[in-house]
Amino acid sequence: MPRIAIVGIGNLMKADDGAGMVMTAALKKRLSGFSEIRTYETGTAPENHLSSIAAFKPEIIYLVDAADFNGEAGEFKLFPANQVKSQGFSTHAISISLVIQFLKLQTKAEIFLLAIQPEEIFIREGLSARVKAGTDEAIIFLEKKCK
Repeated sequence: MPRIAIVGIGNLMKADDGAGMVMTAALKKRLSGFSEIRTYETGTAPENHLSSIAAFKPEIIYLVDAADFNGEAGEFKLFPANQVKSQGFSTHAISISLVIQFLKLQTKAEIFLLAIQPEEIFIREGLSARVKAGTDEAIIFLEKKCK
């Protein structure tokens, strides 16, 4: 089994922006018996965790985040790293594409963005109903990809 890193990105205090963190926390519990899988709950600052992710030497990295890809609220898609645009996808200060570039250089891993389309991004805890349903499906999807 390849070494897999699951990197949750998001802000739990901004409604659907917390979807990546919610999914990663759930996957951490569901995949806890697999030593070759590590989860990283990075919040809005994935750049602060890049050295520990690189030190793990993953062969596959899944970045998990709420991102606007013009889908339906709660819809999720798995994007290969080369399809992630330099601007626009993420709601965070550092561009996801910069995170991908750094991780590619440091790990040579195959990198993907599991993006979930947000419905609401404003100050409020908890996910909207549509995004909650989408995250539940995305968790099962990614769990199957990892096993």
